[in-house]
Amino acid sequence: MPFVARCISSDEVLNLKRKIHALKRTLLQQEPSLDIFLKADDPYSYLLIQALETFVPRFSITVKYHVFLSIDEDMYPKLDMWRDYSKYDAYHLSSLYGFKFPDNNEMPNHNLEAIKNIALTLVEIENDADFLTRANKLLTEYWLSSNKKTHSIKDVKKSNLQLIANQSLLAKKGHYLGAMISFEGEWYWGVDRLDHLEERLIELGFANDDNETIQFNQTYLNFCRQPFETLAPKE
Repeated sequence: MPFVARCISSDEVLNLKRKIHALKRTLLQQEPSLDIFLKADDPYSYLLIQALETFVPRFSITVKYHVFLSIDEDMYPKLDMWRDYSKYDAYHLSSLYGFKFPDNNEMPNHNLEAIKNIALTLVEIENDADFLTRANKLLTEYWLSSNKKTHSIKDVKKSNLQLIANQSLLAKKGHYLGAMISFEGEWYWGVDRLDHLEERLIELGFANDDNETIQFNQTYLNFCRQPFETLAPKE
């Protein structure tokens, strides 16, 4: 690895960046907070919401949800392939934690009207205290129900503007994917990387339980170690 790249990615530099963020938070007397970006029709966002229902109460930290809808297609050279793969991947991930997700024969069609309605509904409630519970219910309805309900939107214009603002914030922070968690200069993607965030929050002393342990590590323990043949999608 080139010297500069090696330095940038070194543990020493990472630890220094973390110390700077922690010092800044302390000096400014800021509460630690997570910015969580969720895409309405993203399988990984649906799984992440289910995980967060048990994850969030375990830590003393502020959580801000940002729902968005559109994507930068330049970041997805083969968008249809990405959508197909993400569904298969999410199906296998869901089985590791007992999360809800349809199998290959029950996947919903990519209905733009239904997706837009879900996105507008979610963005209206993203600041509510019971957001995770309600979002889980709405997305379960989208992913698992054959009858897609149309939810009434209080202020369509305001909600559309908020969807755009959330996506702009995601881009400003330096990312484009759904199911992304931003915490003090670092990104954690979906359930796959939730264990790294758990580890960091525990080390910082933000866990509510002094004996808190990492719980979302099944991706590595019971997924990545499996033979490829056992992970093939159902026909």
